[in-house]
Amino acid sequence: MMDLATSAQAVKTEIKSLKFNYKMNTEEIKKQEKIWKNIFPRLKFDRQEIMAFLAQIKNQPGQTEILIAPKITAIAPDYYQAVTKILKCHGRARKNFHNYKTKKLNADYLFLKPRSQKILKKISHRFRGDFIVLIIQGGRKYAGYSPAQVDKMLAPNEFGLEIFYGTCYLLIHPETIKSQKDLAFNLPGNIFTPVAHGQPHKTLYYQMLFKNNLELGTYWQGFGSPAFGSLTAYYLKEYEK
Repeated sequence: MMDLATSAQAVKTEIKSLKFNYKMNTEEIKKQEKIWKNIFPRLKFDRQEIMAFLAQIKNQPGQTEILIAPKITAIAPDYYQAVTKILKCHGRARKNFHNYKTKKLNADYLFLKPRSQKILKKISHRFRGDFIVLIIQGGRKYAGYSPAQVDKMLAPNEFGLEIFYGTCYLLIHPETIKSQKDLAFNLPGNIFTPVAHGQPHKTLYYQMLFKNNLELGTYWQGFGSPAFGSLTAYYLKEYEK
């Protein structure tokens, strides 16, 4: 594996070389809208606003996808309640899903990294309706690197995705992890650690295990494996318009 400085430069070069014009088709928007209306029928899905935003995007980082997902504040009054709700929705949609951290996804263990929290708040304020648009990098860009390394390799406008929107991503794209052969991904936008320990040391991840059971678990921030990538997203200049 390349050293961190060299690999970070390679990632930066890759981003520059993978620019492409992207126009999301109406059918994909309708597909995501249908999924969310089945899950949260009372939320306001402003298709016109979403299509107008997507029409502005001229240059999108390569190897990324569009995710339309509900605002955290549209789901629950606080982050932890929203996480609990979206995980329950995931459990209903995917019977092979196992959440081994249910009782610990609270303010004593689960934290949002400041960078992710700040950018997600800005994106949320950009949209009037109950849904936002995220530009998602599905994990392969950082395959083999630990979450601690990923934190140092992020592009200036890139941030780690966390458990709420990582789960939204799997609700829209369950095919992302279908078998043990598929790349698992961690959620570098979160820190998972007991408050008493005083310093961050674990990351949440999604991985397919034996008999195709999808696991939400945790491992050390410094652990890297070719079987794991990191889910991230981009803050484009179009959010400022």
